[in-house]
Amino acid sequence: LDFWLLWFAQFAVFGMGVATNQNLSLILESAGNKAAAGLGVAIFALASSVSRMVVGVLSDSYKEVISRFNWLQLVSIWAVIGQALLSTMSFIGIMAGVLFAGLAFGAFFT
Repeated sequence: LDFWLLWFAQFAVFGMGVATNQNLSLILESAGNKAAAGLGVAIFALASSVSRMVVGVLSDSYKEVISRFNWLQLVSIWAVIGQALLSTMSFIGIMAGVLFAGLAFGAFFT
């Protein structure tokens, strides 16, 4: 059961990250800001890269305080917040959602 719960969480977050990254241009076009697609992809990539390093270091440093399972829960919550912000269809909401989605997507690689 533990394997399938972990698999489902990873499938959901990786699917969310890939779908967000691939459709970001269309999302921003629908919100009326097609020119910001490059900025959105850059924010996603930067957040993903930074979260891979930061979450890896933090999870090793605080492994006595926060278990790996709790990190997984926190990252899953970041993904949910990111998707909720992406659905606001305002420029600031979309960019904040891209930031949270990138953080969640990158953190799952650690």
